[in-house]
Amino acid sequence: MQYNTPFRNRIFRLSKMSSTPKVVANIAIIITWLLLLVPMPSLYTYTSTEALILGKYSPEYALWLVFYSMIAISLPGFLFVNEHSIKLLLRKFQVIVSNLEFYARYISICLATIILLFFLSRLYAWGYDTLLQTSLLIQGLWLVFLPSFILWGINGWSLKYFSMIRFYAWLTGNINVWIGPAIVVIAISLSALLGYGDLPRIQQLILLLILAISIVLLLWHRPLWGIVMIVVTIIIPVNGPSGFNATTALVAFLFGLWIVEMIFIQRRITLAPSMTTRPLIILVIVACLSFGFGQLPWYTFAQSAPLGAQLGGLAIYIFSAAAFLLIGHRIKELYWLQLLVWVFIAIGAFYMIDVSISLGIVPRLYHTLVNGSLFWAWLITLSFSQAVFNNKLHPRWRGVLMFVVLLTFYIAYFQREDWKSGWVPPLASIATIIGLRYWQLSLVAAPFILSPLSYFVTQTIISDGYSWGTRVDAWLIVIEITKASPIFGLGFANYNWFTPLFPIRGYAVRFNSHSQYVDIFAQTGILGFIAFAYFFIVVGWLAWILLNRVPDGFPRAYVYGTLGGLVATLVAAALGDWVLPFFYNIGISGFRSSVLSWIFLGGLVVLEQLYRQPKQDAEP
Repeated sequence: MQYNTPFRNRIFRLSKMSSTPKVVANIAIIITWLLLLVPMPSLYTYTSTEALILGKYSPEYALWLVFYSMIAISLPGFLFVNEHSIKLLLRKFQVIVSNLEFYARYISICLATIILLFFLSRLYAWGYDTLLQTSLLIQGLWLVFLPSFILWGINGWSLKYFSMIRFYAWLTGNINVWIGPAIVVIAISLSALLGYGDLPRIQQLILLLILAISIVLLLWHRPLWGIVMIVVTIIIPVNGPSGFNATTALVAFLFGLWIVEMIFIQRRITLAPSMTTRPLIILVIVACLSFGFGQLPWYTFAQSAPLGAQLGGLAIYIFSAAAFLLIGHRIKELYWLQLLVWVFIAIGAFYMIDVSISLGIVPRLYHTLVNGSLFWAWLITLSFSQAVFNNKLHPRWRGVLMFVVLLTFYIAYFQREDWKSGWVPPLASIATIIGLRYWQLSLVAAPFILSPLSYFVTQTIISDGYSWGTRVDAWLIVIEITKASPIFGLGFANYNWFTPLFPIRGYAVRFNSHSQYVDIFAQTGILGFIAFAYFFIVVGWLAWILLNRVPDGFPRAYVYGTLGGLVATLVAAALGDWVLPFFYNIGISGFRSSVLSWIFLGGLVVLEQLYRQPKQDAEP
């Protein structure tokens, strides 16, 4: 059939128009929007068994529903984006498709997400609606092929793009690229079959396995995301054996990945040239020696702590040191340190706002964290230092940070007044920051401050006289017990089993010291106490040096914050809150809170490397 020239030119113009980036993008947006709308009736008619919001939804489900609805509502707005922005976006898609290895990773992530959503739809009673599950699968598959769809449209919707010969040649020449996504596709099929079977236990195990594999692959390629996720895992309330939790697991895993990378990929062990490295290594070595000495029978008539408890105590030291090293060695750019701080402040602010207006959303998530003094201390300290000293921050955000400080202090003092560890360490932190920044004024005001301060401390002790008295008795007894091995200590958790031999106020019971310093001396001896003090002195000295080295803005505000946080950490330790949790007190679960000191103090090593001077600074 022959076409005349005008008609043929009209077809050519229409074809050319249909393949412009703007049209291709609009078609992709419309298809995506329609796919998002399909499951909306199923999502809105679902009723939770823990209905709190509107009598239908649980808080978690309502949050997810709002997020999904916002995406569905806002997506048509992209139809009105200018063509220049569309071209930039489409260029990103072209980069994805042209890089086969990157495209394979993209496909794998999309397919893994499909599996997780599909299992969640089965396990959490959403399975009554087949339409929801089907639409989830279609949405995921659409995301997989979206870059190829974009490229197909830009190429003029040509069927040659789907040539079988070309496809076969690509398969045979890129086996290493498509084998991974193919395995994921097979996993989807098996998951679908299992999902429709009555095998809830197997479904849960497969879900956990898929989630674990996905996290491993993600963190292997994006370890810095894992660093930021540390402050997110602190609110996960699930505890495993002996209090093992997501925070300890993530720190251990990231540290293991780093070691594997150095040994098998870089083929050398490299540590940052930081003045804090040697003290930290000494602290860990002394802890390991104390663990060895803890295997000796120090008291004939008392049983030593089980090996699992001793290993747990040693693990807390190792995990804490690992967190410090991870921050200082993995973070190479200021951006990631900023992100770490802002994410933590956002998590803390969300809790304070929820508590103040009684929404009841987060207590179940935060209940294992908010009883740790260091959570309150670092939230107030970092918010205050950034609000006061970060002159590069917009005044509006500085005001928001100061609001977080005041709100946190209000909750800590008025709602939790009996728990002095919640507000005394942050108060000491702010006093330290102000004193260092305005030291000349502080020297003048010191005589007028010391007298009220001593009265305040005295009244604080008197108001809690019984607790203070029993703690002093416990300290004296634990120190007496440790005389059996004063150099290396009694080993981890052992002294708790020896205390019945030394009755406290007439009671032969097991107890712990309720003091970080007495606990360090009892478990690791004089050497451990000196190593602990040496490490924190060097960290404080590093922060002091960096004050005159880092530029204005976030870095200088961060250094002020770490100096205040260091003092708050040491004050909290004196009040019985743990920088290195005791196994038979708050246990490994307390690592959620104690890790904050180690990661934010580790940020000083990041600034030390970013703003290093040619001449090495002398250690104290």
